[in-house]
Amino acid sequence: MKKHSLVVGGTRGIGRILVKKLAQECQTVSVIGRRAPSETDLHNIANVYYSVVDLLDQEHLSQILADIISQNGKLSNLVFCQRYKGEKDDWTKQIEISLTATKNVIDSLKNLFIDEGEKSIVIVSSAAGHFIAEEQPLSYHVAKAGINQMVRFYAVTLGDQGIRVNCVSSGAVIKEESREFYHQNEELHSLYKKITPLGRMATSEDIANVVEFLCSSKASFITGQNIVVDGGISLQWHESLARQLTPLNNLSVSTKRKEQKMSKSIFRRDTCRLCGSHELQLVLPFVPTPVGDDYIASDRLNEIQDVYPIDLFLCHNCGLVQLLDVIDPEVLYKNFIYTTSVSLGLVEHFQKYAEDVIQWVCPPSEGFVVDVGSNDGTVLRCFQKKGLRVLGIEPAVEIARKATESGVETLPLFFNSAVGLQIREERGVANIITSNNTFANIDNLTDMFAGVRELLAPDGVFVFETGYIVDLLQKGIFDYIYHEHLSYFSVKPLESFFRQNGMELINIERVSPKGGSLRGFVQLAGGSHPVSPSVKKLIELETSLGVDRAEPFIALGARISEIKQQLIALLNNLKAQGKTIAGYGASVGVTTFLYLFELSDLLSFIVDDNPAKHNRFTPGDHIPVLPSSAIYDRKPDYVVILAWRYSEPIMNRHQAYIEGGGHFILPWPEIQIK
Repeated sequence: MKKHSLVVGGTRGIGRILVKKLAQECQTVSVIGRRAPSETDLHNIANVYYSVVDLLDQEHLSQILADIISQNGKLSNLVFCQRYKGEKDDWTKQIEISLTATKNVIDSLKNLFIDEGEKSIVIVSSAAGHFIAEEQPLSYHVAKAGINQMVRFYAVTLGDQGIRVNCVSSGAVIKEESREFYHQNEELHSLYKKITPLGRMATSEDIANVVEFLCSSKASFITGQNIVVDGGISLQWHESLARQLTPLNNLSVSTKRKEQKMSKSIFRRDTCRLCGSHELQLVLPFVPTPVGDDYIASDRLNEIQDVYPIDLFLCHNCGLVQLLDVIDPEVLYKNFIYTTSVSLGLVEHFQKYAEDVIQWVCPPSEGFVVDVGSNDGTVLRCFQKKGLRVLGIEPAVEIARKATESGVETLPLFFNSAVGLQIREERGVANIITSNNTFANIDNLTDMFAGVRELLAPDGVFVFETGYIVDLLQKGIFDYIYHEHLSYFSVKPLESFFRQNGMELINIERVSPKGGSLRGFVQLAGGSHPVSPSVKKLIELETSLGVDRAEPFIALGARISEIKQQLIALLNNLKAQGKTIAGYGASVGVTTFLYLFELSDLLSFIVDDNPAKHNRFTPGDHIPVLPSSAIYDRKPDYVVILAWRYSEPIMNRHQAYIEGGGHFILPWPEIQIK
C-alpha cells in the first residue's frame, strides 16, 4: 500500500526539500502551506497535493484536513515544518503557529493513521529550544522549547497506537532562500565553518534527510527523541569556542591591527534603552574599532589603542535601533577634539536653527537657554546674540574651558537628573533646553529626561536634533554608526518614550544636517502646545518603510560587503600598477569607514581640512593625517574621498588637483573615479 505523508509548511525551505524526497519514494504527499509554492517544479511532481490554509483559521483547517484524508487516505507520516513569519515579534502568533496549531493538527489526525505499518510524527524545531540565540525573540525560544516537551508527551500518549513522535533541531541552516545572503557575507559564513567541528554549515537537505530517516522503518524503535543536527557545534565547551574565535578576529582586520585588543572599559546592555525590553536582534554587525575621534599625536604612536564593538541591534518591542555596547563616557570624551564650528555648514545651520526655535517657542525677552552637549558653544552663541541668557553643559573639559573663555559659560559635566536639579536651584528654570547631535550619545535616557523635567519651565520646550534612521537607511549613511552614537532614532519609539516619561512630542521635522536628521519639539505632559500632525505623518512613513524590521539593515550590510570587495579590488589593482593612493577626511565616521572596508594598508596618508587633525594619526591604524595641501605637495595619483557626503565641495575646492592629473575616487554609495 502506498504511504501517505502530510507535510505542514512544505512549500519552502526544509519542507520543500522534504516533499521532493518523499515524492521520489513514490509516496502520496499532501502539503499544507499559507501560500502556494512559487517553484514551478513543485507543481509538476506526481502525487503531491497542495492546500493553502491559515493554520490559525481552525474551521478552515479542520475542513482541509478532512478533505486530505478523504482524498488521499489515512496517514503514515505527519511532519511539521511551519514557522511564524510575522514582521516582528508577536508572542501570541508565535505560540499559536508553533504550538497551538501543531497540537490541533495532531489531535485531529491521531486516530486517522494507518492501521498497520510504520506511523511517525516528526516536528522540525531549533537549537533555540535548548540555547539562547540573542537575535531571536523570547517567544521563539519558548515556542521551540515547548515543541521539545510536546514531542515527549505525544511519544508517551500515542505509543500504544504505534505512532512514533520525534523532533529534529537544527542550528544555522543554509536554505535556498538564504544562500545568496551567506554568499555576500562570506566572513560570517567562514566563521560558522570555523567553529563547526564538521567544517561547514547545515543545508536544508541535511535536515530533510534526518526527517526522512525518522519517517522510515529504519527508525522503528526511536520515539520521544530530539535529534540535534548542527555538525557538532553545540558539543563544544565555551573556552574552546573562544580560542577558535580569537584568531579569526585577528585575521578579519589588517596587519596593523593584529595586536589590538578588546577593552574592559565597556559594558553590554541586555535591555532596550528606551523601553527596557529584552526583545533585541542583531541586525548589522560591524568590525570593532578604536574610539573614532581619538586621532593621536606622535608621542602615542607606540600605544596599542583598544577596540570596541559596533554592533547594531533592533528592539522588536518599541523599534529603537541601538548599540548595546556602551563605552565608559570618560574614555570617549576625555580626549574629544571635535568641535561644531569646523563642520561644513553647521554654523550657518544653527544660526537659522536659533531663529526658528525662538519663533516657535516665543521665550521671554531674557529667557534662559540650556544646551546639553554644547561643545564649543556654537549653538548657544546664536541664542546669546538674540539677548537670551545661556548655559552650556559639555563633558569634554578642554572644549568646555575654551567655550567659557569665548563668552559662553559652560559647565564641564555630564547632564543627568542631579545636574538638572542643581541648575534649577542655582539659576532657575529653563525656557528652552536643546540637545543637538548629542541626544543619541546618552545611554541612560530615563535619567537624562528626569533632569530635563526638573529644569524645564512649565511652558518650556525641549528641542533636539538627531540623526534619522530613515535617512541612514535610504542614503546608506553607515559611517554615522560609531561608539558615541548609541541610539539611531525613529519617531515611533521616541513618541512612546516621551509619553512614558511625563513628556509629549508635539512637533517633528526632517532637516538636512548629518545627511538627514530629525528636529523634535517636546513639552511637559499636559503642556499648552497642541500636537502637530507631523508626528503621526512620520510614524506612518516609518511603518511603510519597515524601519522596525531587520530586513532593511540586512540589505544594507549586504550592500556594504559588495562595495567593499569592489573597492579593495580597485585599489589593489592601482597599487599593483605602482599608483599612490591617499584618503580625504579624518572625522569620527572615517574611522568606521577605514575599519569596515579594511583600507589602512592601501592608503599612504590622509588629508583633512580641520587644523586640529593635522600631524596626528588615525585611531588604531596610525595613518598620518596632513593638511589638504599635501595632495599638491605629495601628488598622490588617486585620493579616496572617505568623507563621501562632502565629495562635491571637496572636488570643487580642488579642481587644480584634477587639472594636474590627479583623480578622486568616490567610494560610496557607488564607486566612481573623477
